[in-house]
Amino acid sequence: MKNKFYNSFLLFLISIVLIPLTFSAQTTIKDLDNLSIFSFSIMSDNKGYSIENEHMYKCDKWIKEAGDRFILGLGDHVKDNRANPFLNFIKTDTLWHKHFYPNVADGENEYWGKEQGNWGAGAPILDYVDLSKRKNVKIRENKCEYYAIEKYNGIKVHIIQLHYSDTPENPSIAFNENTRQYLMNTLQNIDKTDNDIIIVLAHTNSWFNKLNDKRKNILLNKADLILEANTHSFKKYDEENKNGALIINTGSVGNSSDNGFVQVHVLKNPTRLIVQYQRTSAPERKLNGKGFAFEKVINGKISEINWNTFFTKKIIWNGPVPHVAQQFQTIANKFKKYDVVLKPDKDEAEYWAGAPSVVRDRNGIFWMAARMRSPEFPRGVRGYEIRILKSEDGIHFTKYHSIRREDVPISGFERPALIIDPITKKFKLYACGPWQKGPWSIIKFNDVSDLKDIAPASAHTVITPPGKKYARDVSVKEYKDPVVIFAEGKYHCYVTGYIRRNERIFHFVSGDGEKWEPVGNVNQPIMDLDNWHNFFIRPASVLPLGIGYLFIYEGSSTQWYDPVYNIGTGFGFTFDLNNITELTTESPLLISTTPGDFYTFRYSHWMWVDGEIWIYAEVANPNSSHEIRLTKIRLE
Repeated sequence: MKNKFYNSFLLFLISIVLIPLTFSAQTTIKDLDNLSIFSFSIMSDNKGYSIENEHMYKCDKWIKEAGDRFILGLGDHVKDNRANPFLNFIKTDTLWHKHFYPNVADGENEYWGKEQGNWGAGAPILDYVDLSKRKNVKIRENKCEYYAIEKYNGIKVHIIQLHYSDTPENPSIAFNENTRQYLMNTLQNIDKTDNDIIIVLAHTNSWFNKLNDKRKNILLNKADLILEANTHSFKKYDEENKNGALIINTGSVGNSSDNGFVQVHVLKNPTRLIVQYQRTSAPERKLNGKGFAFEKVINGKISEINWNTFFTKKIIWNGPVPHVAQQFQTIANKFKKYDVVLKPDKDEAEYWAGAPSVVRDRNGIFWMAARMRSPEFPRGVRGYEIRILKSEDGIHFTKYHSIRREDVPISGFERPALIIDPITKKFKLYACGPWQKGPWSIIKFNDVSDLKDIAPASAHTVITPPGKKYARDVSVKEYKDPVVIFAEGKYHCYVTGYIRRNERIFHFVSGDGEKWEPVGNVNQPIMDLDNWHNFFIRPASVLPLGIGYLFIYEGSSTQWYDPVYNIGTGFGFTFDLNNITELTTESPLLISTTPGDFYTFRYSHWMWVDGEIWIYAEVANPNSSHEIRLTKIRLE
């Protein structure tokens, strides 16, 4: 009877509140840019040419167009007895100076030494990019070989640069035992997982075949990319081990009949490399065809890419995925129509514009506070800015002000909350983050009449975790994601509290928006972990209905892929703002209508606007970026 009552009540609520209410065949290289979590490039044998050379110009342009994180060199970057503008370029161009990893080869030896066979004489090229000053690089005592690690999004790229000049022809001299032992020792010291990419580089072609069988087997089984150059022609070697390294000759840029460079996109789930040879004779960067585009799964197989099917592949995930139950589809379908009101600063994976909080002032102007997030920072502190935006119509927003984390200072932001004081008409802005190297807390800035006047230094804590009452106390450890409303004569703040390693919803009240008290026991959440939200549950928004309040919450299931970020949204109802009756027990009501790896629909803000319900929400895109969308539901 109880379940029947709840179902009937849900249908009644929806009827009075809401019910009156693919892959493109023309995919491009930019779709791959958006799909990848990061990319990098590999170039060689430019013989001192820089961007005055049409092929080097395209190489540099396309690297920056893709947003490559770093560039690997395979040597012969200079040429003796002529001008070498490339040297000045790598000293003055920020990307190349900070993120280029050159190889010392015969061209470098000849330029700085007496001849190509002058072993290690080309080491000074490393000084042109201040390689010895980089904390992620360990240069050998011979000054021309090194090991570096690049870290992005939980993935480590291990770079092993070896010196093997074309001359002398005797490989026991040019590729000496000391170098070979260094390679083996470095490989042995890498604790390889599926999130470790190992790349080994040496200039002379077929250098790996100079190793004895035992060493060659170790290299092929542990490395993911084995790179060579020297011949000025791209080549992919037949793999000797089905799950071993991808071996390629990286060609030449600016000094070949087939000019080009190698570009690598890194994807997750599973971690894999998309490796392509970009011919600089082409008018633009593109998805390349047979023989020039390969996929290497880390610790897995190598395959040639068929672009006709590549973008239709889903992540390798055999578990349940978020879905909307059939009885909720009528409502969920309304969210297929939306306006994008704020995009992230980069249209790439893990760049997010989200956590909107919106108010409308007495002049009809809409104000939004949003959190901007970047994957360039450690997880948990990736929110770098609270952006304040202004709009006359609630759809087209322009930036009005920003609060950057270093201005507060605080190590990172999550969801802000913006509200207008009903008495003073001033703006109250709340936020959250790890306060002064302590636990995550709810902070507030001083009230202002103009949001441009918010003083970052005025930030102060208003809700902090309770201290331990006894040694084995398991009270809430941190608070974040405030949802603030003024209702029933007082301020209400719903927060996400981290307790017993779970995220739950807690309720606080205040008479002035400054001094807050918990409703009931400080450690008693107002909703339970259950059904589809048995991993986390968080507050999203509260919408007054006249006969009570629609309580919008969000959560995730332990069975979903990455439930920390894979979040759906559901409904509850409350008469008193504290006792919540859950209405969507079977499934979330709302998930992203444009999912990729994630189905996230979260941090939604619901408000009445001229008789309509307007919903601003942070929603996942297919490339794992997030944007803020607005859906309007008209009551008829």
